[in-house]
Amino acid sequence: MTGELNIREKMKLKKGFTLIELLVVIAIIGILAAMILVALNTARAKAKDSRIKADIAQIRVLAETAYSTDGNYNNIATQTGYTNYTADILAQNASSAYALTKSAAPSVNYCAIATLNDGTTVSVSDAGQTMKGATCAAGILSGGTPL
Repeated sequence: MTGELNIREKMKLKKGFTLIELLVVIAIIGILAAMILVALNTARAKAKDSRIKADIAQIRVLAETAYSTDGNYNNIATQTGYTNYTADILAQNASSAYALTKSAAPSVNYCAIATLNDGTTVSVSDAGQTMKGATCAAGILSGGTPL
């Protein structure tokens, strides 16, 4: 009995954590880190989508600038900054598609469309509204819902 008492007294005097306690804490930290990474990936995708939407809005500004200068949309792609916005759209989503369609020259209609990270599309047109889920053909925007 005295030997047992000695061991218990010695254990009470020892300071520190057991291996099991350390493993439990490490496991909890790992679970929390995984949850944070999942939340961050969702936030990153939303941020990239917001950037694509902003770029599409800037393309609309360039298109309207071209129209006010030339009276048509023939020269949208030659506007300063156009290639920067289209490159940024593609950089924000590796599987993104970007397209600009115009009606026959002299272009009085245009439509720019890009794919977001969730697979839906966002588009702008000469009608002046940003749409989600629409399609573009020959400069005409059809379907979709206002963004």
